[in-house]
Amino acid sequence: MPRQRQLLRVALWWDAVALPPRIAGSDLPDPPVPAARPSVEDAQVPLVASIGKGSWTAIEQTIAQEIAGNLVKVFALALHARNASEWTGPTGNNTWLLPGRAPALVDAGVGHPEHLADLERALGGAALARVFITHGHQDHVAGLPALGARWPELEVIDGAFLPPSGGSFAAGDTMLRVIATPGHAPDHLCFFDEQSGDLYCGDLARLGGSVVIPASKGGNLREYLASLEAVRALHPRRLLPGHGPIVDDPTGLIDEYVAHREMRDRQILEAIASGARTPEQIAERVYPELSPTLKRAAADTVEAHLRKLREERRVR
Repeated sequence: MPRQRQLLRVALWWDAVALPPRIAGSDLPDPPVPAARPSVEDAQVPLVASIGKGSWTAIEQTIAQEIAGNLVKVFALALHARNASEWTGPTGNNTWLLPGRAPALVDAGVGHPEHLADLERALGGAALARVFITHGHQDHVAGLPALGARWPELEVIDGAFLPPSGGSFAAGDTMLRVIATPGHAPDHLCFFDEQSGDLYCGDLARLGGSVVIPASKGGNLREYLASLEAVRALHPRRLLPGHGPIVDDPTGLIDEYVAHREMRDRQILEAIASGARTPEQIAERVYPELSPTLKRAAADTVEAHLRKLREERRVR
């Protein structure tokens, strides 16, 4: 009897930069830090690979030899959008390619030529059929015109396209179910692969810090917390975020996020009791060592907390 082939769900990174571990207690992107390569011994971390006409590095050659003889089925490839910044992290946004019968991309990047070249190489001559947009912030959608110019038949799945009931759509060799997750943005969506248990979560969650809730752009903290609970109820196996590495313990991270927001509520109430009145004054006390470029975002998140606290009648 032929040897049974093993199906491996492997997520592959396109470049050799790993992001720092989770830093508890941060609402904002952490500054870049020196990166470390993943270990050959840990096959669960995302692996660095070149697809199509590229070549394997020494680490990937070792892994390829270890899995020789098995059928490797790729469920998703992480292609960095090449827009590294203090906001987006040292590798920029993640876009997730699902190759297969209906090649699909989760989030569009920013149209960087190297990102488009990476995408074309990964597709290996196939046409990109569909792009799923988690929300309308520019680092997730600015690449749509470039993608549409390259693949004119491209279908866009986003909050404006979808009926209220959501639905499921072909992506690669699987289906993605649309999950409404407002909070970080009013139009925020997640996409759930019920076959693998992977949830493409955009800016709902990330390792290395928590998520900005921009009140001035429609961010709503109560909705955000409800969205976290809705995702918890799905029991996803992993979260594949718009920034940073894969989350292997979704429930643990959600627990941290809820506790973190409760802590921020307490800090804001303490700042008000000590005389702070405006979101900017409160942010100065809650985030005393914050980078100047992120202070406005901190005040915006404080405003989201204040609106929640007012709705709960805990502040006036």
